[in-house]
Parts: sequence; C-alpha cells; structure tokens
Amino acid sequence: MSMTLDQLTIRRREENVTLPLSRFVSFIGSEMECHDGQLPRAPQHIVEDEVFQHWLKWIKAHFQFQYFNDGSPYPFQKHIPSARSIHSLVPFLIYSGHLFMYSDSSNMLHYIGYHESKRHDVELVVGVDVWRTCSVYGSFGLALCLLELGHMIGSLKIEAKLKNMSMHKTLYMFHRSHYLKLFGMELPSDMLMGCVCQFHVPANASECHASAHATRTFLHDYRKRYTYQQELMHIGVLHYMTDDALNSEVEEDMVVQSDWKLPDALQHTRMERSSDHTYTGLLDLSKPMKKEVWDDILTLLEEVRQHFIYADRFSIYVVVQQVEGVERGVYDVEKGKCTLRNANVHLREVWLDPYDYMNVDVMPSFFYVTYKAEEKRESRDIYYAHVFAGEMMQSMSRYLSSTCNMYVRPVKSYRDDILAEITRLDHKERIIYGVLAGTSHASNKIGVGEH
Repeated sequence: MSMTLDQLTIRRREENVTLPLSRFVSFIGSEMECHDGQLPRAPQHIVEDEVFQHWLKWIKAHFQFQYFNDGSPYPFQKHIPSARSIHSLVPFLIYSGHLFMYSDSSNMLHYIGYHESKRHDVELVVGVDVWRTCSVYGSFGLALCLLELGHMIGSLKIEAKLKNMSMHKTLYMFHRSHYLKLFGMELPSDMLMGCVCQFHVPANASECHASAHATRTFLHDYRKRYTYQQELMHIGVLHYMTDDALNSEVEEDMVVQSDWKLPDALQHTRMERSSDHTYTGLLDLSKPMKKEVWDDILTLLEEVRQHFIYADRFSIYVVVQQVEGVERGVYDVEKGKCTLRNANVHLREVWLDPYDYMNVDVMPSFFYVTYKAEEKRESRDIYYAHVFAGEMMQSMSRYLSSTCNMYVRPVKSYRDDILAEITRLDHKERIIYGVLAGTSHASNKIGVGEH
C-alpha cells in the first residue's frame, strides 16, 4: 500500500481516529539500549578532545529537553516544536570514524562503535523514531514527524552559520539503508534516517583519527526493547519508509550548504521559540502586527523558499486579520510581495472547534504553505513538502520569537476544504502546514540562547 500526499493532507481525518487535546508519550520505551551488558565507553582521547566536546554541547543544545512547565498540556519542551511534544528525532554523530547516538533519557552521547569507512568524516545524521508519533496519530504521524524534521534541519542550518560550524552539505535524498546498517540497525527498520548534515573535518578531528586505537570496524549491540515494524506496516507507513525512491544517492537531490545564505532577518536571532499554549489555551492580546515586522516576514519566507529543491511547487499564503496598513483578507505571498485574493474572510471559518481554547477572531495572522505534487514521485513529494514547510516555519518562528517577542503556534487543525475555497487554490495544491502568529497574555519562551 503506497502512501499518498492526499492521505496526509485532505484525507488525514478520514483515516485516523479523533484524538484528545493532550497526551504525553514517553520516549523511554522506544529508546535503543546496549545489550552488551554495560554501557560502552568511548576512547578517552575522543572524550577529552576539545572539538568533540564542542560538538557534544552543540548537539545537546538542539536535542535535549529545555523546559518543563507543569501548567502546560505539553510539559516537556525542546527548542524544536513537536506534535504534543512527543519529539521523535534521534541524532547520530559520526566523528572521525567513531559512532555515537544521543539519548534523551541520559542527555548523553552513547558510544556505538567505530567504522573505518568514516574515519575522515564528521556527520550529523538525524533519525526519526516514527512510531513515537504514529502511536498517537496513526499514519498522519508520518507528516508530523517530517514537519518536525524540517524544523530541526532549519535550526541546524541557522546555528551552523551563526556558530561557524562549517556545514557544507545537507543530504535529503541519500542511501538510507547504508546508514541504518552503519549504526547496526536491522532492515527493514522502524527508524527513518531523516537527513545527513556533512561538515568540513576540523584539524583536531584528523589528529584524533591518527591517534585512534581502533583500527578495525566494530559495533556494540544496540537494540530497542521492542520494534514496531508490524505496527508501521499495518498503517502503511513502513512501506513508505522502505520505498526505493527515498533510498538514493542521486547527486541532484543533495542540497549543498554553501549555496544557502543566512537571511538577514536571522543574523542576530537567538535559539528560542514560544508557542504560548497553556492549559487555559492560547489567548491573543489583540495587538496588530507591526508593518515593519510584516515586511520582514515576507522577505524572510521568500529568501528561505528560493533555495529549496522544487521551490516553484511551494506557495505561501496568509490570512490577515490585524496587520498595520494591510487590508483584512487572504493574501498570496510571492517574491516578498503580497497580493489580495479574497477580502471576505474570517479565520474562525476555517478552524475545527477552536473556541474553547483559542480566541482566533483577534489573532493578527495565519501563515500557511501549499505544495503541488507530481504523480510519479509521490514518496519524495511527501518528504519534500513537509520537510521544507517545516524549515520555512522554523525561520519565521525564530525571527518572531527572538526579535519581536511574539508567539508562533504551529497548527494542522484547519479545515482544508474551506481554507482551499477561500484561498482559491489550484485543484492540485495541498495545504501542508500553518502557523498562527501574534502576541499572547502569557509566555512560555523556550531556551533563550546566546551568541
């Protein structure tokens, strides 16, 4: 059974059960554990290496839990938004041939082993533990995982530029099976290798390799307590994860990091975000968005989009309710400019019963991204549509949270049919993702970073 983009967009509610507003999913049950009897230790010369410690700090900044709020329905938070704060991403580090995996529960890099073929490489591989999210959302969980991955890639790109981490390639389409085997996972796996970030090897890393005691490939035995291939197969997601179309080393599908320029609006931002959602809901203060902020967002979204593969398949729209100097209505955002499509619009019309937890009538704006797929490359279109939409919204979230002290609330609880109608979308366009942006009565800003 092949997964289709329509299953994850316009038909997502037909194929998945109605869910409670909040539900915590523990990450502990799906973590990989070492079955060698005790937790392996990395070689001392690696652990003590100053550059390696810098990498450890950088990975923790992105993947560790940053915030606990007992007054929120989603108490455990990281820098990156995740549906119901499930957080499905699992990072793996390749450092001069030595292989590591980050553990949420211990907040440590666990040593997996050494692989001679990677002795000259420094790579960050972001895995996706898909069942964590699909256990709650069914097959629709795949879309949410890919959006989360997009947010993470966007954050990694921005921070790599700001911290001079020398990221020179981001691989979206690559030989995923190779990396699964590299880290000792069985095939087919219930872990999706999401992306590979490749870095220029620092001099210290080369010295670490030269002085390494390991001269042969070896792997410690890491496994899950239980694997979820059967469950993922039952809901059609495993077929997607093992599709040959995703398991490629086609050069044209690799995005070269040196081609990506950090947008000006993100130059002085910090690594933080705010969704401002509490048990009482998300209550906007009904403050209009400033015109200069509006202009910056339009420019930023276009700068991010233009570097994507198949950028012409993405469109950006916004429902304006309160923006200084801008008429109310739905706008098409193109090349940093906006064109009014429909003036007779009220945001409450497109929402699924938000009235008990959000005052949508006064929220300044709702931005959303659409994608036009090609029938012959559905698997890749699903991946690109969601990952790149996540990247776009990560840039916007970072700018508004860090620079403007505004919330950015990711949402998928809109009615696709009504939103498509009032936006006057092409029949091939599918709405992938949206965010609400405004000023709230409360703040749950997560992880105020430094430069």
